[in-house]
Amino acid sequence: MVAPSLQTLRDLHTIITIDDEPPKSNLDPLSELRSELEELTHKNILETITIGVIVGTDSSCEQGDEWGRLDKALTRSGWSALKRVSLSIQLSSYEVGYEELAQVLRKLPETQFPRLSSSKTVEFKFVVTTALA
Repeated sequence: MVAPSLQTLRDLHTIITIDDEPPKSNLDPLSELRSELEELTHKNILETITIGVIVGTDSSCEQGDEWGRLDKALTRSGWSALKRVSLSIQLSSYEVGYEELAQVLRKLPETQFPRLSSSKTVEFKFVVTTALA
């Protein structure tokens, strides 16, 4: 991913789009990113990680423990320079009716990101927005 730049990379910004037809849509939306971040543990000087997730609500979006794995990955030792993590989820649909999913996702900081949410050293920003496409 970014191995040659690890000595100087301080800010990482990424956007993930979930817009697949089942069964692919049932995969952990952050699995590949989380794997890459786990490989960077102890090998980076990242200060800021910004993750944008765009979900087409015609797709499935995991709402369970899969999200919490990112919390665990970023709160392990090896992230001494990390100061800020921002995670924004944008639900996009051609129809009204995605508020139930939005409400579930808005609870993720409490249910899946307890370590980042309560961290004294890392500022954690989390937001869920909705938009008609």
